[in-house]
Amino acid sequence: MILNTIRLVDLVKDEWFLTKIYDNYDLVVSDFDFWGKVKNIVSIKDILDLDRNKRILFVLDQLLIENILDNFDGKSFDILDMNFGVASVGQKIAISKIDIQEIIERWFDIYEPFDQATLLFDLSKKWNKYIRINNFYLPDDFGVGTKDILSLAEKWIYGDDFTLVFTGSMLSESIRLTNLLNEKWLTVNIMILNKLNFDLLDIEGEKIIFAIDQLNGKRYEDFVKSRLKWKNIKFLYPEYDSITTVFDEYQLEEAKFDAKGLFERMV
Repeated sequence: MILNTIRLVDLVKDEWFLTKIYDNYDLVVSDFDFWGKVKNIVSIKDILDLDRNKRILFVLDQLLIENILDNFDGKSFDILDMNFGVASVGQKIAISKIDIQEIIERWFDIYEPFDQATLLFDLSKKWNKYIRINNFYLPDDFGVGTKDILSLAEKWIYGDDFTLVFTGSMLSESIRLTNLLNEKWLTVNIMILNKLNFDLLDIEGEKIIFAIDQLNGKRYEDFVKSRLKWKNIKFLYPEYDSITTVFDEYQLEEAKFDAKGLFERMV
C-alpha cells in the first residue's frame, strides 16, 4: 500500500488551504502568524472584542481549546486545533486537560481527520465543530471517500480476535500495529474514527480496545461503556509523563503509543 503522505498541520498553514476554506467564515482568528498570506486573519489577542454573531474559525497553534471555550461564547464557530495530545509537547503551552466528553456536552461535534480530503470534508459541515490535527504523516488521500467512521475491512484488514478503535491521526500506526499482530497470528478489525461523537452501535465485536490521544478521558470512557454494557471494552492512552523529547518522530514511541508500544500493551 503506497500512498503520498502529508502533515495536516503543514497543510493548514499553506496559502492554498486558507484560501479554499476562508469563504466559509466571516473571520479566521489565530495565535499563529500567517505572515499576511490571507487577509482578514485576526489575532487571538482580540478575542474579547469579537462579534459573537459572526461565523468564526479559530486556528490554534500554541493555545488550547480551553483558552477559547473559557473566553468566547459565540453562536456559530469552529475550532481547528493543531498539535493536540502527544504532539503538544514542545509545540503548545501545555497538554489539554479537557475531556472530550465535556466538549461534546457543549454541543460540538469532534473530528480527527485521517487524510486531506477528510479534513476539507469536516470543515464543510455545519456548526459547531472541534477539529484536531497533529504533525504525524497521514495519507494525502486514503482512497476511501469521506466518512465519519471507517472500517479498514475496505482495505482488506479484518479478523475475529478483537476490534481496535483508533482516531484519525492514528491511521498509519493502526496499519503498522495490524502487521505486528498478524505475526502473532492475531487478526483484528480496525475502525478509524473521523467523528469522535459517533454512533457507538456502529462498532462491531465483543472485545474492543479504544486507543485515544487525550490526557483526561474518564467521562468519555464512562459514556462509551454505559452505551456498550454488553461489550468487553478497554481504553489505552499515551503515557505522557514518559515523553522527554520535542522531536515528533520519537514522541509516540516514548509515550508507548506507536505501533510497537501499543502491541506490547495489548499482548
